[in-house]
Amino acid sequence: MASLTPYEFISRKQAGEEYSRDELNEFLSLYMRGDIQDYQMTAWMMAVYFKGLTDKETSFLIDAMIGTGNRLSFPGFDTPLGDKHSTGGVGDKITLLLAPLVAECGLAIPTISGRGLGFTGGTLDKLESIPGFNTNLTVDEMQDQTRNIGLAFGAQTAELVPADRRMYALRDVTGTIRSYPLITSSIISKKAAEGIQGIVYDVKCGRGAFMQDEDEARELANWLVRISTEFGLNAAALITTMDAPLGRSVGNWLEVDECLRALRLKAIEPDIRQLTLALGGTLLSLCGVEKTPMEGWKKMDMAWSSGRALKRFMQAVRAQGGDVAALDEGVNPHPAEATLDITAEKGGYIHEVDAREIGFAGVELRAGRSTAEASIDPAAGFHFRLNAGDEVGEGEVIATLFGGSDSLLAQVAPRIQRSIRIEDFEPTLPPLLRSVVTPKGEFSWEEFKGMTIST
Repeated sequence: MASLTPYEFISRKQAGEEYSRDELNEFLSLYMRGDIQDYQMTAWMMAVYFKGLTDKETSFLIDAMIGTGNRLSFPGFDTPLGDKHSTGGVGDKITLLLAPLVAECGLAIPTISGRGLGFTGGTLDKLESIPGFNTNLTVDEMQDQTRNIGLAFGAQTAELVPADRRMYALRDVTGTIRSYPLITSSIISKKAAEGIQGIVYDVKCGRGAFMQDEDEARELANWLVRISTEFGLNAAALITTMDAPLGRSVGNWLEVDECLRALRLKAIEPDIRQLTLALGGTLLSLCGVEKTPMEGWKKMDMAWSSGRALKRFMQAVRAQGGDVAALDEGVNPHPAEATLDITAEKGGYIHEVDAREIGFAGVELRAGRSTAEASIDPAAGFHFRLNAGDEVGEGEVIATLFGGSDSLLAQVAPRIQRSIRIEDFEPTLPPLLRSVVTPKGEFSWEEFKGMTIST
């Protein structure tokens, strides 16, 4: 490390000193080679957690992380490329809708997604509830499918930013997750390696979000947008509310089924529609497909109404080994062993469906995982007939639970009941779209949607 020992390198950050590009490159190279041990990397990340990194250091770190693996490359491919990233929430199924919709609108999207851990769900787990669906695509397979179909759903492999895989695993077990530069480097290293031109971030705040406080979400949004621009990405971050589950369903197959119903125009929940169109419309404008987010919104809406996005999604499922017959209307490849209804204890208005509690209850049902090795029941989860803001009568069914046994559902049911708060007056709920962070500053959605933002 430019003549620094690991001890000296770590000590410099503990003292608040700044690294050079060469020093960070060498540190990461030695780590990936095995000359620096996990305990030393953990000590360094803990120093970063307390002392931070400058923007310049964070950019150097991202460059070094990308350099530990391969990049996606699309020479001669004229279609604009973009992606969307969510910081995670409960019932967050937006990627499954947004990807085929933007592909129908002329944007290719090679999206690298993750698995769920803790109380938030993972896109890969949802997709793998489709029988046969393979998310372990090679770099070549990701590139080919993106060219041929306009979208691909891949997992982070040993080929793409392998340093991030190792570093994230350590952060997860050592309490260093909540570091803005480390979060930023983890996210942007993967996105910059995709070969994309633009990215839209969905930075959630509220009870069911990683960043519950809006100021913390705003700080993370600014980090992501600011550093993304250093890598030539057109970027914007929507700060969105995650107090109650998104849509009506929580759970892997249940969420896929909700997306299929939305793509078939059978049932589209207002929050799902608004968030999908806002994020997708923003992404189309960031990548130059449309001039403004609102023009992108309208183009997405037309593609949705036409039904073409469903065919595009089925193409991706077929290309990745999924059984498209299992997605036919009326087919349920994962019938639950047991179901249980949750009813209102009194009449009134639903003021709260605590997304965080719902998320943890899902882990108990095995709809989510508490450790990276834990298995998942694709049938498990919840379907909400009513949600925050709705009026409810005493004894009316609010939600149905799905799981592996009657005893398991009975164990989880009290937690669900406690997560639902009913009052006798109408609630005032926060807006879904709180604000938008761009390189030019922060705006309301109403201000932002008419702006020309691509370069």
